[in-house]
Amino acid sequence: DAGTANERGELEYQCLSWGPSEVVLHTEATGLGGRPLASIATKRCAADAVFGPEDNQLPQAVAGALASACPGPAPEGSGVAPVLCESGAVAVMYGQTGSGKTHTAKRIQRDLAEELFRRPGVAAVRLAYWELQAGGAVDLLNGRHEVRLRDRAGRITAEARAEVVTSSEELLALVDRGVEHRSLRETQVHDQSSRSHALCLFEALSAADAGVPVFRVVVLDLAGAERGVETHQHDRDALAETRFINSSLSVLQTCVRCLRVGKRVPYRDSKLTMILRDVLEGTSRVVWVSHLSPMASSAQHTRQTMQFVRSLREVARDVPGKRPPVRWNRSEVQHWVKGLEDGKYAHLARWMEWADGATIKHEWRGGFVP
Repeated sequence: DAGTANERGELEYQCLSWGPSEVVLHTEATGLGGRPLASIATKRCAADAVFGPEDNQLPQAVAGALASACPGPAPEGSGVAPVLCESGAVAVMYGQTGSGKTHTAKRIQRDLAEELFRRPGVAAVRLAYWELQAGGAVDLLNGRHEVRLRDRAGRITAEARAEVVTSSEELLALVDRGVEHRSLRETQVHDQSSRSHALCLFEALSAADAGVPVFRVVVLDLAGAERGVETHQHDRDALAETRFINSSLSVLQTCVRCLRVGKRVPYRDSKLTMILRDVLEGTSRVVWVSHLSPMASSAQHTRQTMQFVRSLREVARDVPGKRPPVRWNRSEVQHWVKGLEDGKYAHLARWMEWADGATIKHEWRGGFVP
């Protein structure tokens, strides 16, 4: 076997196999000091669904799941586009650079543009599209003008331009316009590598109450991490982009680990994790689309992504109402406070809007037993 062509057309061997709900990584086994053992080591990772590179059903399946997950009304909107909300649905593209995240995000966005107008009662769709990069945030629908991000009690709102359209054709054109303004750069891994985290917000509007969203759907395309060996040809600007991307993704991984073990979650260490807070706390419907490259040269990235997926699945198993109080999100803490002694302490709830279970335990240095 001569191998398979990678993103740059170079021949490589594959190290990945998969089934309907599992991915298996095959690498050379090593002993102490990295000494090869002349055998194959395997690592397995379960998933709700696995799609191969030739499977065209992924974007349509994700778009359908997002649209069907939003039956109820969202909080009232305004001229400022909220990033994420507790009654929305979110698709997050995650994985190494060059693994196809942006390609998948584009296809999901296009399928959503058609799917939303098939939903009963949807008369128009409002779209905001912006990206978070090393120098701040820019609006992809408004000539890459700066987007002001505001911190509202630990959550981010974005003052991005939002445009309203009344047909899927207009919405597709608007999505394509935003895609054309993405930050891209040639790297050693890919000739068109995304250099930012891009957020595309769809708000479905009803004919009965124009301007008030029926529901919100977000497609978040995260930039991929890069190893040091993949950056030695970067100039100063590219290195700054890489530092921003790697740092924000590192904080995201830390937040997921803290959620898994019940420690205080450092959301404020990165704007990305402040944006993703509702996603990580389980107050939004979420589809994580993790991308893996099957090439042997990407085995280290693949192993790290698989570990991240395992951590996500452990966090997802903590169903609200059944997990320990230290893992409660802010909504669950508010519900608990308001219910103490038949509402005796409900007046204190507004003073504790900032607190989740891990924060209360950290601040009180106690056991936090409701």
